[in-house]
Amino acid sequence: MQLEFMTGAEPQPSTRSLFLALFPGHATIQHICEQMPGIRQQHGLTSKMRPLEHLHLTLHWIGDYPEVPEDLVQIIGHACKQVANRVSPFEVKLDEVLSFRGRPGRNPLVLSGTDADNAKLTSLHQTLLLELAKVLPLKKGGLKFHPHLTLLYDKQGNIKAPANPVTWTADEIVLVCSEVGHTKYHRLGAWKLQA
Repeated sequence: MQLEFMTGAEPQPSTRSLFLALFPGHATIQHICEQMPGIRQQHGLTSKMRPLEHLHLTLHWIGDYPEVPEDLVQIIGHACKQVANRVSPFEVKLDEVLSFRGRPGRNPLVLSGTDADNAKLTSLHQTLLLELAKVLPLKKGGLKFHPHLTLLYDKQGNIKAPANPVTWTADEIVLVCSEVGHTKYHRLGAWKLQA
């Protein structure tokens, strides 16, 4: 049975965004930082890199809320635990720099990976969606999956180039609450992959 998180009350502005993610370890972040001067120079980028503790690969966006519904956190946690118990740690590989179209002057520049190199990542995403769909109405925009890690936002666009491969062992699903417009992340739960 799916739960609905709607009431008849007047909608409040959304100030919290919930999503599930994989976070690279310290050594991987260091490797990314070492590549950034060359990437910035090659593509004429002027913007600062995102905060290092925010570097992540989104598995699934849950939605935006005025406040974090505690019962929703518990439901997501149960689904993540079920998935984590069935999936072993695996390698993530990102080997391309590309830009997505964003707001004017704020195009996301990302490290991206291919499905062929990330079959286990794609499988985790699908398994997670199937488990979440049992208990939540999934948002249509959150069903697409293009593995990437956002590095920065810049005015430059139309970037697509190979990058030195960035790899790490994904071993934990993390539920994150982002304070919309405040560049603050809160980890609400984490589940180790342990099949």
